[in-house]
Amino acid sequence: MKSLLTFILPVCVFCLAACGGGGGGGTAVDNGNNVDSGGELRFSFTDMSADTGLMHAWGIENPTANSMPEMFAGGVGAGDFDNDGLTDLYFAAGDTEANRLFRNQGDNRFVEITGIDSLVMKGSGPIFCDFDGDGLEDIFVGGVEGDPNYLLQNAGNDTFNDVTATSGLTVTVANTISAACGDYDLDGDLDLALAHWGAQKQADTQHIWENTSGGGAITFASASVATGIAATIVGESQNGVLGDDDIDYSFTPTFADLNNDGFPDLAMVSDFSQTQVFLNNQDGTFRNVTNDVIKDRNGMGSAIGDIDNDGDLDWFVTAIFNVTDGGNVLSIGNRLYKNLGNGEFTDVTVTPAGVDRGGWGWAACMADFDNDGLLDLFHTNGWDNEADGDNYETDQVRLFLAEGDGSYREVASRVGLDDTGHGRGVVCADFDVDGDVDILITNNNPDGQNSVVYYRNDSEDSDNHYLGVRLNGIDPNRAAVGARIYITLGQETQMREVMLGGNYASNNPVEQHFGLGQAATIDQVRVVWPRVIGSDPAPDTLLNDIPADQFLTIDHPAL
Repeated sequence: MKSLLTFILPVCVFCLAACGGGGGGGTAVDNGNNVDSGGELRFSFTDMSADTGLMHAWGIENPTANSMPEMFAGGVGAGDFDNDGLTDLYFAAGDTEANRLFRNQGDNRFVEITGIDSLVMKGSGPIFCDFDGDGLEDIFVGGVEGDPNYLLQNAGNDTFNDVTATSGLTVTVANTISAACGDYDLDGDLDLALAHWGAQKQADTQHIWENTSGGGAITFASASVATGIAATIVGESQNGVLGDDDIDYSFTPTFADLNNDGFPDLAMVSDFSQTQVFLNNQDGTFRNVTNDVIKDRNGMGSAIGDIDNDGDLDWFVTAIFNVTDGGNVLSIGNRLYKNLGNGEFTDVTVTPAGVDRGGWGWAACMADFDNDGLLDLFHTNGWDNEADGDNYETDQVRLFLAEGDGSYREVASRVGLDDTGHGRGVVCADFDVDGDVDILITNNNPDGQNSVVYYRNDSEDSDNHYLGVRLNGIDPNRAAVGARIYITLGQETQMREVMLGGNYASNNPVEQHFGLGQAATIDQVRVVWPRVIGSDPAPDTLLNDIPADQFLTIDHPAL
């Protein structure tokens, strides 16, 4: 192994009798067990939106009649396309302006990269992913309402080539909303999972695409039928929620190892009670293990991580919360599923967590915003129509801060997160590499104004420590997607899995952030590298007595 390096760094308006949301007015929610008690908060956010140089507006030139996808598409991809160690951004626009790529300059400032193929399209769910294994992140972006998907191959020197026509990625089903990358068949390269809200059911649902790239060319083959996903992913509506059994309502896919067997599973968040869990059979196929615990009625966004530091991946799903004037719950809101260790979940949303009331939720992320060693929950929300008497047009974003006992308190207002736009995508990342996690939101505001909201995390008053980690994997998975990083602080161990996708129409970068609380030294950092079938497993990387407050790059043992 090389020496250790320092790293610088729906939804359906007409059926809302079965849906709903809670919260307009921009006030923190009060749902009994997550009331902000007013305890000390030693971090806050500053709205830097006007100073970042980021400009993006969502708009449709000639809106399709009664089109839901045109209202909830868009989003943003996050990655490091130029390999300078900073998180760059690619925004999917409607067809009133071109999609935009911005380079991060490292000082909370971004500059637009011009001269690349400018796609004017009804875009959604862009993602950075190195599909050809050359060490340069390529870009995939979905299309809605008849617009095609696009695949842009990174040629270096701020140049991308449109290789869609030769890639085999011939998506014929409607509305690609979100995307995720992962090596589900453990052949070493990164495959693609797509979500298609509103698509008519067909034999090949086109959710899973196997990476067949070689010789410098990016190619894919549809694998939804071969993997078994197509057989059940377009399910039946349940719990009395309206929906057509012949329509695909998928919103947000994520590849993640849910049962700790080293193989990526698939968590698919879907509308109308169709959220599902598929465990990997370790032979290139999946089995549907969804049970009655998975009961979000209007699942939209997704965040996966180890909320209780017990070594497995838990799951937060955003949805719609709605209560009538008479107190009847029409839609039960967000869900937080605690992993039992084998890919089975228990619902801890209301008790003890208290995170159900988030209005009309969309993209989500898990991150340790206050560096106390516990993952917090953030999500966007909002909708441009009244529904069953509730107004979601001024819903305020939510930040649920982990208390350490399984409960959360909603503190968005207290820490300066006051956005009430029609939120869709979100990226949670340390954009300015100062050791805390910042937040970027994309809104689909109806007036065509700049829809980028950028919150800088200011934790100067906190004496909590941090560690940032980036992995260098082997070809063709140079980002080591699927790897796990464990850090041990005394009797406590935190875990992060390197994932690409999730959130909703957006994704976080592959760099991993750990809050350390008061610990100034990490007892051990352990990396479990992704497996490749047919090759000997790489030995775990072990690093002992690592000083806090730095960014590490850790190389694969074969490098």
